[in-house]
Amino acid sequence: EEDFEWEPPSEAEMKVFQARRERQDKISKLMGDYLLKGYKMLSDCCDACGTILLQDKQKKNYCVACQELDSDIDKDNPGTYPTPSPFCTHTNE
Repeated sequence: EEDFEWEPPSEAEMKVFQARRERQDKISKLMGDYLLKGYKMLSDCCDACGTILLQDKQKKNYCVACQELDSDIDKDNPGTYPTPSPFCTHTNE
C-alpha cells in the first residue's frame, strides 16, 4: 500500500482552475446565445480546442471558443486553455 496524503491545490493551481471555469462559463453563455439565434449543436468537437461545434443555417460549422474567446485576450494567458473535453470523441472531418 502506498501512503497518500491529500494536499489542497496551490494558489497558482486555484487561479488556473478559476480561469478555466470562467472560460467555460463564457463559452456556455455564447453557445446559448447562438442556439437562440437558430444555430444547431453538433456531436462534433473543434480539433483545436475540444469545444462542441455549432452549425449555422448555411451548414457552416462554428467554434464559439476559437472564433470569439481565443481571438481576444485569452491567447495571452495559456493557463486558460483547457484540455479537450473527454465527452468529445468526434472530430469535424
